[in-house]
Amino acid sequence: MKLSLKPNFFLTLSDLFTNLSAGWFGAILILPGIWTSYDLQSNLIRFTGSLVYGISCFYFSFYLKELANGN
Repeated sequence: MKLSLKPNFFLTLSDLFTNLSAGWFGAILILPGIWTSYDLQSNLIRFTGSLVYGISCFYFSFYLKELANGN
């Protein structure tokens, strides 16, 4: 039996990764207020990590949407 994935599956995953991306970008804005006890270098590492994860999730979301549309 061959497993075939329908476009709705990819659209659902795309929406999931869009929400994850928004969460990572939100973490960039919210968490510096919580991390006041850390030094600047630690905050910059956390900021950069959140930015990379946010962009990665956003790119993957875009890729899945294009895959679902067949482009």
